[in-house]
Amino acid sequence: MDGGQISTQPMQDDGRASRPLFGLPRGAVLVIFVEFWERFSFYGMLAILVLFLRDDPSNGGFGWDAADALTLVGTYSACMYGLPWLGGIIADRFIGFRNAILVGLVLMTAGHLLMAVPHLIIAATAGPVGDALLAGAPIGELLPTDTTVLALGPGAVSVSLVVGLTFYGALLCLVVGNMLMKSPLIVLMGELFDEADPKREAAFSYYYLSISVGSLFAGLVIGTLAQSAGWDAGFALAGLGMATALLSYLMLGPRMLGNAGRGDRVRPASPVGESQADIASGANPYAGLIPVFTLGIFLTLFEIGWFQLYGSWALVIEEQLDRAVAGFTVPTPWFQSVNAAVVIAITPIAAMLFVRLARRGRNVGVIEKYAAALFFCAISQFLMAWVAAGGGTAAALVVVVLAIILVSLGELLAWPSTYGMVYSAAPAAWVASVMGAWYLLTLLFPC
Repeated sequence: MDGGQISTQPMQDDGRASRPLFGLPRGAVLVIFVEFWERFSFYGMLAILVLFLRDDPSNGGFGWDAADALTLVGTYSACMYGLPWLGGIIADRFIGFRNAILVGLVLMTAGHLLMAVPHLIIAATAGPVGDALLAGAPIGELLPTDTTVLALGPGAVSVSLVVGLTFYGALLCLVVGNMLMKSPLIVLMGELFDEADPKREAAFSYYYLSISVGSLFAGLVIGTLAQSAGWDAGFALAGLGMATALLSYLMLGPRMLGNAGRGDRVRPASPVGESQADIASGANPYAGLIPVFTLGIFLTLFEIGWFQLYGSWALVIEEQLDRAVAGFTVPTPWFQSVNAAVVIAITPIAAMLFVRLARRGRNVGVIEKYAAALFFCAISQFLMAWVAAGGGTAAALVVVVLAIILVSLGELLAWPSTYGMVYSAAPAAWVASVMGAWYLLTLLFPC
């Protein structure tokens, strides 16, 4: 590179030249693997968070009321999806993609493991104070009400405050780590391919599929462990999943990623991020962002409905639904895994169908896909509203599963093409920032 400008020549030793793995650059496979474990931890923790907050302290929960629990989950989710734009700016302008990912993974590993600590603090508290903590009054609140203070007593209130500080400290680590890691990781995937390489879109599809597979196993494994061995065990397992992502990145990254995501390539070429080629041609590097963010508004509407799966839907399923099947009570987190299972099962069928339609000149555009996604999401909301209003007990379980299937079909239509679309439309010097802004637009407001 000369004069601080972005090179238009292919990067050397950037993870493409090494022998491919599963038909993709080895670096791309590593990114997909890291994302699988990160999403396994994220969705596993999210699947049990509202249930943990609502559960009685004698069972290891915090005993919060539904409104406070849903507010916390919504705020946490909003931060997780609303702040990656800031992490993208930090990666684009200052520390680079690779360093941002590393720091993010370290913080998220620490945050997930810290989530298991509040229970250990309570378990280590003996005598009258320990008994007061388990008596049923809400714990872990930074601003307890007068009623809570009276119920707990001075000693237990102090311990509850330490528990709360630890809990919120864990959430802070998760939020900041995710802020730094989320956008740069998917941008790193794009950097492993030449612009015209058709395998790039396939890699983005596998990337999205890894999210669904991680979500599927998260609800089944972490959800089951949490409800059988305790919430702290579930949080600890999420931490181990995140540690796997971190160690994989540390041990395999230098060899499999090469120089991708390093150096001056992440620095802006000019104050507005234009390359010299853009300037010479008179092209506006931001022209493609207008339709992208217009579509983002429609995706926001869809995500408002989809996110209920981890909030109000979870409480309806846990507290109002008869989940007994042949004498077995289905754990609530398993219903969230249905979402991922549908996406995994239908993805190859949908991909084959869309390819065949395109070959016959009947290509299904993004607008049509988004419209269908909104339609499926709206029907799912009506179905869940019927269940919440006391719909027939015998049919309610089937209706809930149908609602999840419909919203999952909408997800499959709306999301897989999004990553490649945003990556291609973003100015080269601001791609991580734009990816983060996309998350802010489409996923912050639904939370």
